[in-house]
Amino acid sequence: MPSPPNNCDADPMSSALPPANPDENVNESPRALILGRVGPLASAIRAALRAAGIPCELSSPEAPAQGTDEHSRVDILVVLEPPAGDWKAGYTAAMGRRKWGRVIHVSEELPAMDAAQLASLGVNENLVQWAGLAELSATEAELRQARVPAIGRPVTCAEVAEVVAFLASPLAGYIVGARIPVTGGLGLGLYPEQLS
Repeated sequence: MPSPPNNCDADPMSSALPPANPDENVNESPRALILGRVGPLASAIRAALRAAGIPCELSSPEAPAQGTDEHSRVDILVVLEPPAGDWKAGYTAAMGRRKWGRVIHVSEELPAMDAAQLASLGVNENLVQWAGLAELSATEAELRQARVPAIGRPVTCAEVAEVVAFLASPLAGYIVGARIPVTGGLGLGLYPEQLS
């Protein structure tokens, strides 16, 4: 039986950045947009992307009109709060014209994804699934009463943000349609009292 083809000797960085295209005003450095309200998680993701050298802005959940300049300027779309309607098409169409892009959902729920279709356009779509953020609106008393996962503490915004930055990076060029749990083992049904 023949071995599956591989390209392990290829340089993964060679296709890691969007190609220069004067018609699209794309530089070699990708640009990111976070869809969601300003808060600790959005701020942590913006800081992590900027630390990785990726210019990043925050936007309200309301999607801009189809074909606006905002779509053409975005290479990496981080979705905290998906807008109503067909919000994704304008962004991914512009990414597809450049043959490069990232759509990264950050959610406790499983969003609808078009990963296979987008991958054929050069756009990688993935999900960072988190649970039990410590830095949102919960009070200390609420956190003490909540069941924490096997790791024994809630996740921090910075920990979620670093996974997003990884998926936006050249190192994640072959990751498509993945659900990456940042849950401290919560999905395993394990809690500290069960491990003691």
